[in-house]
Amino acid sequence: MAANTTNVVCVGAVYIDTIWTVPYFPLEDTKLRAQKVIRRRGGNTANTLEVLSDILAHAPTENETELHLIAILPDEKSQDTALIRASLPGVNVAGLFRAGHQNAASSMIIQSRRDNTRTIVSHGGDLPEVTCEEFVSKFRATVPETQVKTWVHFEGRVPAVTAACVKALRAMESRECMVSLECEKPDRKGLEFAAVLADVVFFSRLWAQHEWAKVEDVWRPPGDPEAQVVDTVGAGDTFIAGMLYGLINQPDTTLLSKLQYAVQIASRKVYQDGFQGLGSAMHSA
Repeated sequence: MAANTTNVVCVGAVYIDTIWTVPYFPLEDTKLRAQKVIRRRGGNTANTLEVLSDILAHAPTENETELHLIAILPDEKSQDTALIRASLPGVNVAGLFRAGHQNAASSMIIQSRRDNTRTIVSHGGDLPEVTCEEFVSKFRATVPETQVKTWVHFEGRVPAVTAACVKALRAMESRECMVSLECEKPDRKGLEFAAVLADVVFFSRLWAQHEWAKVEDVWRPPGDPEAQVVDTVGAGDTFIAGMLYGLINQPDTTLLSKLQYAVQIASRKVYQDGFQGLGSAMHSA
């Protein structure tokens, strides 16, 4: 592996999403015809890696970047695992495979055209959650070289496990490792113990609203009232991909420049279904 190579390791859950686009959110115990149905691979960190892979395929960068996904997946030979691998070109899917399980975690997403809302019902596929010991073993196998630059990004899921994994990384003194963490759901109490050990933390709007009393200086510009929203699923994951590209591959640019890039690519995502072509669109000019 070249000395200027950076390994990006994303740790989180992977889902098979079924997205139902409806004119409005239905009332309970009523019928409503969907306008569109899409089935695709989802999951926060997998979405981020898909976008980051496309960015790196089209963006100028001086350093080589290798992308890895550590996630709980069904049996290595299952159809769902094959679908997930095929959906992530340019990514090493270093799964923690659960032998005998055929189904990945899944989500049903109801997306309302009228209100631009999305309601998610998910099921974990009865796949046992990752343990800290499993993560450490898989991480060492995925990035065996101790002297290479590594960036590990966590989707904050099980707070105690996430905190233990971050602590384990910090205990590997021989490794040059940066850590980022996504805090999306404020009901996941204890993620703050992982956050204090991370170099970069991404907070969702829901988390920020929940903690408003502690962050009264938060500000955001108004949105574009003329924007035609198509698909908001994964916009936050796309933003994180844009920020990781800036932080890892464009370290000499300003934080403002990194934020502008991430917001622009996330905005492009909202105007289209899925994530295909976002990187090429950003760098085609």
